Amino acid sequence: MLLLVLSFLIFLMVSLQVNRYLHYKQWLDWFLGGFLIFIAQIILVMTLSGLFYQMNNPVFVLGFQCVLLVLSTAINRFWLIPKEKYFPFVLPGFKTKIDKKNLPIVAFFVVSLGVAILNLVYVLFVPPNNNDSLAIHLARVGMWDQFGSWLPWNTKVFWQLTFPMNAELISYWTLLFTRSEHGLGLITYLTGYFSAILVYQLGYELSQKKSLALLAALTWAALPVVQMNFSSTRHDHSSSFMLIAAVYFFYYHLKEKNTSYLILSGLALGM
Repeated sequence: MLLLVLSFLIFLMVSLQVNRYLHYKQWLDWFLGGFLIFIAQIILVMTLSGLFYQMNNPVFVLGFQCVLLVLSTAINRFWLIPKEKYFPFVLPGFKTKIDKKNLPIVAFFVVSLGVAILNLVYVLFVPPNNNDSLAIHLARVGMWDQFGSWLPWNTKVFWQLTFPMNAELISYWTLLFTRSEHGLGLITYLTGYFSAILVYQLGYELSQKKSLALLAALTWAALPVVQMNFSSTRHDHSSSFMLIAAVYFFYYHLKEKNTSYLILSGLALGM
């Protein structure tokens, strides 16, 4: 677990430094941009480590991360010095005033929050146990851990080789440093609820009504197939989040002519 914390902190520091080169309009965009950069690093490090059959070697992976940290720090301080601060925004306050007309939506939100907590408990404490995960998604993770590479192997289950692998690369990062299966579904959980936040943001942008935007996000999160994948190790929520984030940042690029948002849209779409 300590190695995972160390790896997380290195990725986080690099993300904060890279994020200083991008210009944001609000703190949520800054957070989502940093998150995209964070997971892009994991995918980059694990993919390149796999080419050398070293993705199951924690020392090699940490060394690779340290190289990225040194490069980003050197560029930040001595070459391309960014204008933005590490934390350019102050977290906004939350209004507690509730319109009586919106009480049903508030109740919907409270119930959804409780379900989200239950899903998190399920992700962290119940080992993955559905057929798709065991036969495809986690089977490939096991092969990566055994051979140290994502390169193709001989298998009769061709989906192990053809499904998008970025989500599993992130999941494997948790397994590599903890030697435990309890974090394998965490990326799916996080990207699922981040997708709900993006649905809210886009809904508010289109309707200019917070209640309708919240209703749209909660309804999306309550759909059975969406709920099922909150506690799964499948790649569905990760892929959905990348697509929604790409649309979100591209929309704001068109609206505000912000090149940083176009870069993030391309990054999300590429992943």
